[in-house]
Amino acid sequence: MKKLVLLVFAFLSFSGIWAQTSNMVIFTEEGERFYAILNGLKMNEAPVTNLKVEDLNQPGYKLKLIFENTALGEIDKNIYFQEQGVEVVFMVAKNKKGEYKVRFRSQTPLNQAPPAPANQQVVVFGAPAGGVVVEETFSTTTTTDNVSMNMGTNMNVGTTYEETTVTTTTTSSPGTTESVNMNVGIDGFGMNVNVTASDGMGNSSMTTTTTTTTTTSGTGGGMVVVEEPAPCPAMGPGDFDNACNSIRSKSFEDSKLTLAKQIVRGHCVSSGQVRDMCKLFDFEDTKLEFAKYAFDFTLDQNQYYMVNDAFTFESSIEELDEYIQSRR
Repeated sequence: MKKLVLLVFAFLSFSGIWAQTSNMVIFTEEGERFYAILNGLKMNEAPVTNLKVEDLNQPGYKLKLIFENTALGEIDKNIYFQEQGVEVVFMVAKNKKGEYKVRFRSQTPLNQAPPAPANQQVVVFGAPAGGVVVEETFSTTTTTDNVSMNMGTNMNVGTTYEETTVTTTTTSSPGTTESVNMNVGIDGFGMNVNVTASDGMGNSSMTTTTTTTTTTSGTGGGMVVVEEPAPCPAMGPGDFDNACNSIRSKSFEDSKLTLAKQIVRGHCVSSGQVRDMCKLFDFEDTKLEFAKYAFDFTLDQNQYYMVNDAFTFESSIEELDEYIQSRR
């Protein structure tokens, strides 16, 4: 029994890892003033040019930016975290078409983040200014941490991401709930531990219309900003190896290209995976066509320069860069 108590204590200490939070900084390159809405919750009552949102503890958020100058339009973006304990900075700027886009700038551990400048408004996500929920249909994301321990053998850790579409007209700020479940068996003695903690801030009335749940296991690094259409399932190492083998098995270049396009349509890919798939083609033109096609399905588009390694000619790299700039 003493061993069991120690094991439970160690597990509860370990579960604290998942309670970490992150910050998100958003600013405009040319000083345009905006309102920010995160998961349907208005972050600032007055328009700002530089905003920091603290205490973000979920893996994904729905971001909407509304410019004070309504002629500039609005921006909708899905943002996903793969780790916590960081401060991520985004810049809002125009692309070559004159369209406003949210672009990743930097990521810093919270303990190394610089102090807020004088022109930056800082809000806490759990208690934003006014706590006003915007009346609309939006998507929220919740996380459940699942830990399974088997004494003397192994421990499996998984994270379930649940994305729920909700409609609400409530004007209260959201609460935070952490839930942990553990099953332990030692020498024939079994015990189930459920720990649930709530900050008591929740007072919202929501109507759920649809729910989609996916589960991923293991750990990840960095932050992924997914361009629309998103999100889609990321391709794992095993699936990627099988996909490459299928492409290699085709005798004709056109068949390889058709199959490669089918693969990326069904699975989001990384820049490194696009590069490796490009190398499976024999002709430069085919590599370039596939690289252009795969861009919209790539998770880490800010690292798409890696695809350049697949090309032989500088002209191909230049043409791909022009295409990417036209898409931003």
